[in-house]
Amino acid sequence: MTYETNGDPSIALRRLVFGHRVTRLLGLAAELNLADCLHKFQPCDALKLSKVVAAHPVALNRVLRALVTIGVVAEDEFGRFVLTSMGICLRTSVPGSMKSWILSETSGYFQRAWEKLEFAVRTGKVAFNEAHQMSFYSYMEQHPDTARTFNETMADATRLIAKSVVEAYNFEGVDKVVDVGSGLGVLLIGILEANPTLEGILFDTSSVLAAARGRLSGADVVTRCSFVEGDFFSAMRPNGNVYLLSRVIMDHDDEAASAILSNCRNAMAPGGRILVIQPVLPSPGKIADDRTGPDAFMSDINMLVLERGLERTEKQYSDLFRRAGLEVKCVIPTSSGVSIVEGVRRK
Repeated sequence: MTYETNGDPSIALRRLVFGHRVTRLLGLAAELNLADCLHKFQPCDALKLSKVVAAHPVALNRVLRALVTIGVVAEDEFGRFVLTSMGICLRTSVPGSMKSWILSETSGYFQRAWEKLEFAVRTGKVAFNEAHQMSFYSYMEQHPDTARTFNETMADATRLIAKSVVEAYNFEGVDKVVDVGSGLGVLLIGILEANPTLEGILFDTSSVLAAARGRLSGADVVTRCSFVEGDFFSAMRPNGNVYLLSRVIMDHDDEAASAILSNCRNAMAPGGRILVIQPVLPSPGKIADDRTGPDAFMSDINMLVLERGLERTEKQYSDLFRRAGLEVKCVIPTSSGVSIVEGVRRK
């Protein structure tokens, strides 16, 4: 939040408690398509905007002024509102859009799972399963509209990191990259665009690949990209030089994660590499930087709620890779807060 606390710890803590109110405001803005409508008519007062989004003008004005305090919109002396640079990220299908992410985070199914956080902490069991009596991905299978929004959310998350991964990692000498659990293929497309001699394989379930085909049909690199249906707990597509696992390993406990890594190790060509792209938690007693720390630890708690997975420290990755017959060659930080954990076969 942007307002001052004057160094008072009680006020600072109260601001944190208000976080759920901010989340609801952002969710409402996304549901009403406020950013898209405001972009079209700005500068615009609440009365005019209320007619476009079908809202009560006085109530909407109060919401807009609250959004001013968190930096999403700005207000002039005539009571008219415009989007800020942050507010633009609430628009649909623009670079840096967070709209799908906000809709997912504020959806009823997601919030009900978080209401079971105490259950997860007391029992060590999965909060989502307790809230919905099924696993997260079973829920997605039964709710295709929700799954589409979730896939868009993951694509938006990948867009935020793709450029930094391409800038941080040298793909020179690599012929074939396999993106395991690839989602809509955003990361692989970014890598292929930056490396014109590379070939890529999107490896995921049939339903995800169908969405990826539709999304990537017009991409220039699609001729260098294959779509392979499969299950990463079974045999992988063989002979890749690099196997990407972006935001995959965090979903799984050590037993399941090591099985995925082992399958990648068995499939990869001689001299091949595995790249796990995740936030890496600081070691105990180490101070996390502002870019990595908050997102990494919040993601870790999200895994406590949604799945059996977790975010890991560098040592935990070393132990996990060793269990899968691999060794961590290096951990490469990126400008977006995620790191690239590079693994090779153990000698």
